[in-house]
Amino acid sequence: MNYRIGLLACFIAMGFAGLCGAAPAAPNLPGNWGLSFDEEFNAPLSSSTWKQSLWGLTNWSTESQQYSPTAVSVSNGMLSLTATKKALDGFPYTSGMIDTGPILGQQPTGYSFRYGYADARIKVVAGQGLWPAFWMLPDPNPDGYYHDQDGEIDVMEELGQQPTIDEVHYLQDGGNLGIADNTGVDLSQGFHDYAVNWQPGKIDYYLDGKLVWSVNQSPTVPEYLILNLAVGKAGTWAGGPGPTTPTSATMQVDYVRVWQNVPEPASASLAMGLIIPMLSRRSRRRAGEA
Repeated sequence: MNYRIGLLACFIAMGFAGLCGAAPAAPNLPGNWGLSFDEEFNAPLSSSTWKQSLWGLTNWSTESQQYSPTAVSVSNGMLSLTATKKALDGFPYTSGMIDTGPILGQQPTGYSFRYGYADARIKVVAGQGLWPAFWMLPDPNPDGYYHDQDGEIDVMEELGQQPTIDEVHYLQDGGNLGIADNTGVDLSQGFHDYAVNWQPGKIDYYLDGKLVWSVNQSPTVPEYLILNLAVGKAGTWAGGPGPTTPTSATMQVDYVRVWQNVPEPASASLAMGLIIPMLSRRSRRRAGEA
């Protein structure tokens, strides 16, 4: 009987608070955080969640890459987006991207959310012209309108020629706010956590749990997640590749998670406090009957 009670208590704890197994750690911030989205890359990408184009497009005239599924792979719990100096459809580089947005008229949104803590653990790349990013755009209207001017959240951008700098930005109605945070560390040498806490009227940007910048503006519409490794072009912000740019470079992503504030749940201890005495009384009654 004690074993049964213990096992039931464990199941209750799992259901109410995830206490009986390893689980992602919630943000160390005020609030009651519930895990809304959790991609650990332990299985092939779900086509119902992830697309490998943006708005159905796989290239832009201001960049040097053609995005291709051949540059996207998942293995051993890791997403890899690889930029290779290999011509494809008239572009000198082939690279990878994934996002949870829709392709209007073809595929629905895989995942979007309004307000929360979005977090990804990423190893970026170094090299002139390379441009890894983790960012978010507004979910399109059902009528087929991509209203991206309503707020773009750039959780992380890095220019490969400046691997110590974490670029964070917020773009809305043509305005571009943000900072270039010089970390003093070569970010391409290891994994780092890049995150935003997006709330009504404010966005806080984090690197490895440390607040790096805040803006007192924010979108009011749901947004979807984007991860990509672009290659710039000469004369643009990212710049083009140079003689020292590696012929192949891989951006790795360990996980992507979104946490949102949820109503306070009944505590596991309260549940166990109600259930266990009830089972004990039932056990005593059965002993008396015997």
